[in-house]
Amino acid sequence: MKNQRLALKYAKRRIQSILSLGLALFSLAAPLLTAKAANLDDARATLVQVIKYSNEGKLAGKPALAMLSGVAKSWQIPSLGALQPQPDKIVATDDNHAVGRTQWRGKDGQTTDYYFYLVRAKDGRWTVEDCRSLASIGMVWEARKKLRAHKKPSAEQTYQLNNMDLILSSDAQLKAWFDKNRAKLDALRLAAKALPKPHASAIKASDKKYPAIAKSIELLGLDGISIHDSGEMQAVIGGVDRDIVGLLYSDGGKTPSISPRSWLWIEDLGGHWYLFRHT
Repeated sequence: MKNQRLALKYAKRRIQSILSLGLALFSLAAPLLTAKAANLDDARATLVQVIKYSNEGKLAGKPALAMLSGVAKSWQIPSLGALQPQPDKIVATDDNHAVGRTQWRGKDGQTTDYYFYLVRAKDGRWTVEDCRSLASIGMVWEARKKLRAHKKPSAEQTYQLNNMDLILSSDAQLKAWFDKNRAKLDALRLAAKALPKPHASAIKASDKKYPAIAKSIELLGLDGISIHDSGEMQAVIGGVDRDIVGLLYSDGGKTPSISPRSWLWIEDLGGHWYLFRHT
């Protein structure tokens, strides 16, 4: 019963969070920002050195502090944990801001993407001003361990486990999953787009009004989708509170702007599809 209560509590918070997010994605949509030939070599070098200081337990030392600014300046900790030494991707969000991604490795095999936000001063020097990840995902990790203890999970528990596996996936794992399921996601998008307007604010795996679409959502392991009348679609994988991971389809090339306080990461997957993480 305790396992079931934990799973239900998690599911309830997950539903509330996604409904509260609702169509905010579309109201916040803005043209994707691109940098004017910003040189990211120096930004990368700064991030690599900051990660090195962190992995050596020297993040609170004077040399490291000289490379930090903003929120990062107040961390007052020697290390952020076991981080991959090189960012696997770094992108400019405008002329003087960039975000780099690397991975944190847990002892139990968990891999979590960490996003480092960098700012360039007037003298051209780059500093790390913040580092973020989806902090509430730890609750999903614990809930999944509880559900995995069931020897014969119910259909609902199996769906929840599949959904949790996706939520806890790294960006690289989600990209691989997307590539494998792209045709199904496109079919889901077209089926939802064909519904009479105005489109439903959200369609979930438990939806009784649109059983065929709901079934597709369930089989993919998603939490739900929302379609904007303009044709944009948000496919929510899930999360807790406002810590959400999902996909966005936007054939107009519009996405929210990356920010350490809201849209932590936006990644172009090709064909007008984007991976997003929101907090």
